[in-house]
Amino acid sequence: MLYYAVELANALAGMCDAALVLPRKPQRAYRGIDRRVRLLEVMVPEDFTRKNILKTPLFGMLYPMLVAQIRSQRADIVHFTNENIWLVGLLPFLNRQRLVWTLHDPIPHLGDSLRKKISTRILGRYSARIFVHYQYNLAIAAQNGFDAKKLVAIPHGCYDFYEKYLKAGVRQRRMFLFWGRIRPYKGVETLIQAAKFLPEDVEIVIAGEGASRYKDAAQDDGRIVLIDKFLADEEIAELCQQSMAVVTPYVEATQSGIVSVAYACSRPVIATKVGALPEQVEDHRTGLLVEPQNPRELADAMMKILQDPRWAQSMGAAGYLKNKTDMSWEGVAHTVYSVYKEILGLDFEATD
Repeated sequence: MLYYAVELANALAGMCDAALVLPRKPQRAYRGIDRRVRLLEVMVPEDFTRKNILKTPLFGMLYPMLVAQIRSQRADIVHFTNENIWLVGLLPFLNRQRLVWTLHDPIPHLGDSLRKKISTRILGRYSARIFVHYQYNLAIAAQNGFDAKKLVAIPHGCYDFYEKYLKAGVRQRRMFLFWGRIRPYKGVETLIQAAKFLPEDVEIVIAGEGASRYKDAAQDDGRIVLIDKFLADEEIAELCQQSMAVVTPYVEATQSGIVSVAYACSRPVIATKVGALPEQVEDHRTGLLVEPQNPRELADAMMKILQDPRWAQSMGAAGYLKNKTDMSWEGVAHTVYSVYKEILGLDFEATD
């Protein structure tokens, strides 16, 4: 969510004054924020680790300061880009007619917390407009109780800043890559099961914190490489360059920022036909689509990539172009900014 907020703020900064509110990080500075964006770092928990839960009384004591910091910005529009439960406490102090929200998941994922489900419903009632990604999620949100008049569909923006991490001379291997948060809905088991249908010299890299929980499922299969850690952006870019394709074998999904990273690295994506992934991944153009929880079909798609590397390269190039056009942040920001103007009753043009 951090990258999403930063990229959106950067794009909006070319059209209006933009302030970006992020949790304070004393140990390292945020990267990639446009100099035109005002950064306001506040004391709120970024996530619900045990350490942060123990600090809940401290965060509670600091809450009045948070409210004062937000209100001091005198913002015309407040735009939430996630549903952190701490945001819900700000609602009584904000003008709900000028509150917008990006809803990433219209329906909960497997394993989502109760606090996320509660805050999602509350923000749905309070927000004047709700941005969702792609037509699939617009329809699903309307079917699941969100006010259809509030909904606005936008594409997921690109993460082309990963291009700066690409290196010359990185050798591509007969390898497929999965990375990200290890969650029940990601379909990692299906990917592991697909390995048995592949040649012995093929690698499947599964990377992310918690990846080692699949050690038993891999059953010492030499084709499965588990990397149990949070990957730096530089490491992700290098693994993408080494891979033949990125795989998102999700059991369920809304959309995926992983797709944009793969496109930034000119890699095709093998994705399941769930959620809005078929809108992000164009079958046989920027990647391949398969049915979820079908190891054989997934393996067949991987074999197609292996057997025709030149075709895979052309799909990667098409994905790169899609990132720069359909998924550009400039296009996303123009739609978002037009909604801001509609709410405020303004008809002026965006500044150059």
